[in-house]
Amino acid sequence: MSLTVVPFVAPNEKRVLTKQEALIISGQCLNMCYLKDDFEKIKHEPEETSLKRARRCIASGHHSGFEHVKYTFEISDISKMLAMILNSQGVYATSEKSGRYRVLDFDSEQEKKLRDKWQEIFYNILCEKYYEMFKRFYSKSDRSEEKNEKIIKEAIIKKAQENSRLITSPFAKTKMIYTINFRQLSYLRYELKIFINEAPNTPFYNILKQEMQEFIEATAEYGAEEEGLNPGSKGVKLPFFETVRERQEEFGENYSINYYVSFATFAQLLRHRTCHYMAMLPEEKQYFIPEFIKDNDTLVNEWINDCKCVTDESQFPQATLLYINERGRYEDFVLKAYERLCGATQYEATMVMKEQLDKYLDNVTSVNAREALEKIYTGARCTFGYKCTEPCMFGAKFALNRKF
Repeated sequence: MSLTVVPFVAPNEKRVLTKQEALIISGQCLNMCYLKDDFEKIKHEPEETSLKRARRCIASGHHSGFEHVKYTFEISDISKMLAMILNSQGVYATSEKSGRYRVLDFDSEQEKKLRDKWQEIFYNILCEKYYEMFKRFYSKSDRSEEKNEKIIKEAIIKKAQENSRLITSPFAKTKMIYTINFRQLSYLRYELKIFINEAPNTPFYNILKQEMQEFIEATAEYGAEEEGLNPGSKGVKLPFFETVRERQEEFGENYSINYYVSFATFAQLLRHRTCHYMAMLPEEKQYFIPEFIKDNDTLVNEWINDCKCVTDESQFPQATLLYINERGRYEDFVLKAYERLCGATQYEATMVMKEQLDKYLDNVTSVNAREALEKIYTGARCTFGYKCTEPCMFGAKFALNRKF
């Protein structure tokens, strides 16, 4: 299967704009900067006038007016890896098939076998150790015993699945609906081309570059980077891959922090768009180990060995720990805590957030940042002002002290 990108056309839409039409509409919007008359004058000016203005603005580097036109795409057979890169863009909207809740497609039969193997192992462990916890939360007195048992089983299966997917490659296939504006799409296409030309020719990058090329070809009629709508003169490159092994850590009004996290959790963290993330493949491969098997040395060793079975020069299991540098304002860090310090959040993401909060407070140099961080240093987000709309299996007491 290869990546496909087609326009998503909502029922109330008739068709997708052509590139020419996108340039004309952008040119009309750009007239706002020089407007002498009212909006109607802009809408009814000759198309050639709008097009000339658009091209003048492209040449001058005045590109903000090209953000008014947006495209929404249905993307099929896209890898989790490329989806992560698309979701690292600052301006976008995405709805993606979740590997936490749905089984993705695999190119490798070996991956499928390993995933099914660990799905069963994790399910059995969760039933053995934590069945009563699931039962207390999911059982309802107004339901039949059979119905309760079915719901409990489904919840345990989902939790096992959330962890078993870690044994699969980040090149596992997913689907997504992706919205991006005309300018950002053109910038993205340009940045992907630069990456394809400049990234090292390793097996991992070669797989990624091939898929990037498929995306470029599939969106050719919608991008205008070749017409000059690109960040070439500004030296901008793909905002994803780190090039500096050790960034200096800082904990003031702004922060910079280094840590390791799995592919799967990094995909979650990228959704915090106010924070800036850069990732680097590890020099020495290490893997996230599910907490609820850490007391079983035999299973831990088996997990690591199976991770190594997936790992070769081109593939890494999603459990592989990436080196991450994260930067932002302390206010953005607090906003992230409101999302991640929660019993419903993926386990690793919650624990990483907790560790970062401890580290920030231990090293903070700003009075303002300290005051803001101390207000959220009370436990789960429901203890510092967040109003949950749904009941939680762990509650405030165990949200940050759980094992899955």
